[in-house]
Parts: sequence; C-alpha cells; structure tokens
Amino acid sequence: MLKIGTRGSPLAIRQADGAASGLVQPYQLIQIKSQGDLDQITPIHEMGGKHVFCSTIEEKLLAGEIDCAIHSAKDMATDVTEGTEVLGCVWHVGDRRDALVGPFENFDSIPRGYRIGTSAPRRIKMLSDQRSDLRFVPIRGNIQTRLDLIDKEVDGIIMAKCALDRLGIQSQHTAIPEEELLPAAGQGKVVVQIRANDTRMKDIWNPQLLEWPTVEWMAEKYVLELVGGDCHTAIGVTADARPDRGLMQIRCSYHDGLKAHHIQEIGDLFDWKQLAQKVVHAFMPSVQSQ
Repeated sequence: MLKIGTRGSPLAIRQADGAASGLVQPYQLIQIKSQGDLDQITPIHEMGGKHVFCSTIEEKLLAGEIDCAIHSAKDMATDVTEGTEVLGCVWHVGDRRDALVGPFENFDSIPRGYRIGTSAPRRIKMLSDQRSDLRFVPIRGNIQTRLDLIDKEVDGIIMAKCALDRLGIQSQHTAIPEEELLPAAGQGKVVVQIRANDTRMKDIWNPQLLEWPTVEWMAEKYVLELVGGDCHTAIGVTADARPDRGLMQIRCSYHDGLKAHHIQEIGDLFDWKQLAQKVVHAFMPSVQSQ
C-alpha cells in the first residue's frame, strides 16, 4: 500500500486523491497537520514562510513514515529540502487566476470602504495600488473557514479560483483578470515530492508527470529564487510554455514597497533560466544568476 502524505484540509485531500487517482498501485492518504494548519492566527511570514505548510510532511517523508507527498506547488519553498526531490507537476492544472468572492460584478464594482479579506502581500500591494479606498483585512484558515467570514468580519475575500473549482464551491465569485492581478508562482499546480534517489517512487510517478506544466513551474520558481521571494514578497509570476513554437512567455509583477513593476518577456523554451534572469534583471539589475 502506497502511503501518500498530505495536509488534512479538504482542498489538500482533494488534490492528493486526484493526483493519485491515475496510479495503478493501491494507496492510502496519510493526513498530516502542518505548522500552518495548527496555528491559523499568526501571519505566515511571522512563522517562517512557506516551510510551515510542508516541513512537517517532509519530516515524515524523510523518516520513512510516508512514501511520497502531494503539495500545492505554491506552498513549496524555492529551496528543496535536503534528502528530498520534487519530481514535478501531476494531475491537472487548475485555473490559476485569483477569485473575488462576494456579491460583486468585478473588482472595480466593490463599493468604497468595503473590507476585503486576504493575507497575501501580493494581493494587498497590487490591489491597493488600484483601489486605495478599500480596507484589506488579514484572514487565515481553510477555504470554508474563510468563506464563513463574509458578511461578518469582511465584505468579500480573495482566494485562488482553483480552490473553489476543485471543491465544487458555488459561492458567488468572479475571476480577477491576470492583467489586474498576476497569480502567484505555482498557483493551480500540484506537485509530488519523494525521498532523493528513490527509484521505486520515480518509476511509480514518472508516467503521471506533466511535462510542460513542470517546466513552467520550474521557471516560475526560479524567478522567485532570483528575487529571494517567499510568502511575504509581493510578487506574481506566470510562465507559459509554447512547445509547438519552442517558446516560453514569462510575466512578473513585483511590488518593491513603493511601486509595482510589470515585466513580460518571450524567449527560447529550452533556455528558460536565461529568460527568467532577463525578467528579474529588468527590475533588479544587481541580482546575480543562481
């Protein structure tokens, strides 16, 4: 029986189950509470960044208590934990856009002074530039916990659209165009992590890997690595592979605290690292290649 580690939230379970559904081997989902799940009050950046969602699961993986782990790609830190390996993206890629949940036609239609729930610096910084009249309220918790805050502590919330789609949640919402709010790196993607050099797990998962979504995620993650980005960095990154033309497009929106920088480059799909470096150097000329 293949033991697959996952966070215990309904979304995490849905993603892990979906990712494993194509496997031939019988499997068991092992639900593991991460530090981020146990503490749903403290802001993520005060808890040590993205590692709070994955470190406990990775400890179980290294200890041999689970065979592999399924994560939301955007929860993964840019540095891979020693002794582990992230094989790539599995299952299907969801809608990567952010969603505005509430009785609104679009972001511009939100009445002045309304309270919008989100703790993500990317969303707060980028959207505050467009609507300084709104009040952004930090919120934590799983999807339903956050939805329950509407009409109580907030008037609307912003969350990943793929989360609503995957859970079949019908709450009124509208997708925010990427031109208004560029998604987080990895948003909508699911990845599998194994112990380094575990050939059995590689043989099991390799047929399930999605080639071009994996390359896109690697490019997005590399941009974050160059910037030094984590959960408190106001940055959105998307990479779009065009294998039929041998091209990749990388877009990045980075807020330095004073203003937002919006960069877009198209280049050789098979030289995506150089393309990512070109994007970052446009607003951080001093950054050195990794």
